[in-house]
Amino acid sequence: MSTYQRSTEFLTKLEIVKLKNIKKLAIGFDEAKRLTAIFGENGCGKSTVLHALACVYQKKDVSNEKHKKGEVYRFSDFFPPTTYAVWSGSELKITYFSNDKVQERSYKKTKDRWTRYDARPRREIYFLGIDLCVPAIEKENKKSKIEIIADDSTALKSKILKDIGDVMGRSYSSIAKSKDGKYKIAEVNGISYPSLFMGAGEHKIIEILNVAHNAGDGSLILIDELDLTLHTFALKELLKKLIYLAEERNLQIIFTTHREDIVRYNLKDKIDIKYMTNSLSDNTDCLDNITSEALIQLTGEIPTERIIYVEDIVSKEIVTRFLQKNNIVEGTEIKIYGSIDNAFTIACGLFLAQDNGLEKAFFVLDGDRYISENEKLDQIKKKLSGTEEDSDTKRKRVLQHILQYTSIKRNGNEKFDSPEEFIYSSIVENYGDDNWVKKSITRRQSGDNHRKIPNDDLTRRSAIEHFSNLSEIWEKYTNELTEKIINSNQ
Repeated sequence: MSTYQRSTEFLTKLEIVKLKNIKKLAIGFDEAKRLTAIFGENGCGKSTVLHALACVYQKKDVSNEKHKKGEVYRFSDFFPPTTYAVWSGSELKITYFSNDKVQERSYKKTKDRWTRYDARPRREIYFLGIDLCVPAIEKENKKSKIEIIADDSTALKSKILKDIGDVMGRSYSSIAKSKDGKYKIAEVNGISYPSLFMGAGEHKIIEILNVAHNAGDGSLILIDELDLTLHTFALKELLKKLIYLAEERNLQIIFTTHREDIVRYNLKDKIDIKYMTNSLSDNTDCLDNITSEALIQLTGEIPTERIIYVEDIVSKEIVTRFLQKNNIVEGTEIKIYGSIDNAFTIACGLFLAQDNGLEKAFFVLDGDRYISENEKLDQIKKKLSGTEEDSDTKRKRVLQHILQYTSIKRNGNEKFDSPEEFIYSSIVENYGDDNWVKKSITRRQSGDNHRKIPNDDLTRRSAIEHFSNLSEIWEKYTNELTEKIINSNQ
């Protein structure tokens, strides 16, 4: 688990009842991960989320005038009244940590005005919009000679220059503003050039890192389309710098992106992944901690054969072993969906799709949450919320594609075992002390009360293979997989 120092300010949740095309959206933010990446198809409302968050705070009140930082936005800056949109009926709420306690604040647009601005909580905030992706030369209207004189007093500090250089893969001698504040002038290898001659990616990196370095502790930084105009190397390096600065300064950084390969980077444990979509239900859904593998059917790729969704790598290995033992590996894909709630969201979305994608899909739960049929139906009902006569029939059709491992309770504990705990206990209780797998999995750190399998591939796979050889236990544990996957294949 990531360690973190609690910030004096942190946005923990955004709930939108209605705003533009967003309806009944809830996004939680993980304080242990200072960066949040919001993915989603075009038109789902990613930018709208950032626009709303830019408006929910007012400028931080600081006694020293020269240290007043941050930007000020009103809802009318992003949601101006027009003939087609007066925004009446818009409503949202934030939950946030401030002054050592969790607080809430609601915002509504009545016929005449939004909730009073002077009642907004205070926080230092910065919004970096899509205009950063437009090269400065394309925004320049002047055609005659442009006088650009550097203001050396505005030169960026050496730490910022180093970070910009690391991301860009070059060494900067200096970067300063022009005297009129309109341009930046960079110097590399003795050559000076203004932002007019910079590519959009270079200018964007300079602006983002300059804000991240100079923002006060606890600031909220919002970046629309972080990946746009950035090369893969630059994007990875920029994310590394932002993660470091966010953890060092207690910053909260929320950005939108279309680059799904970010989920595959080795930085994913430091980034809170969200996937927004309007296509899975009547509402705007947000899938938490979704993996790149789980995006396959959400992005329009429908498998020709069976696909099995699982929670994590351990479950993936269990299903792989199950398929091997039953000789049905060919024609089956296994995808990790991440958070358990994603299983119900994706399953219901596939049911609603026109291509009957659900018929090819099965969702395997770990068996330690949403165990009873009624608990599963309650989760399905949240996604298929209709009241028509055949609603219950529809939900039960989805339920047929959701299965789980058959675990047990131990030592009078009301909680069922997770796969890791059950495999661990089964091997310890059924193999001799000379067994190398048993020795490997019992070597765990002092003070670790969780019975987990070591994370290296060899030990994990060997442990699951040993577990699968305990025939009676294995058959009972994978009973639902046999009933719904094997029998459905016959």
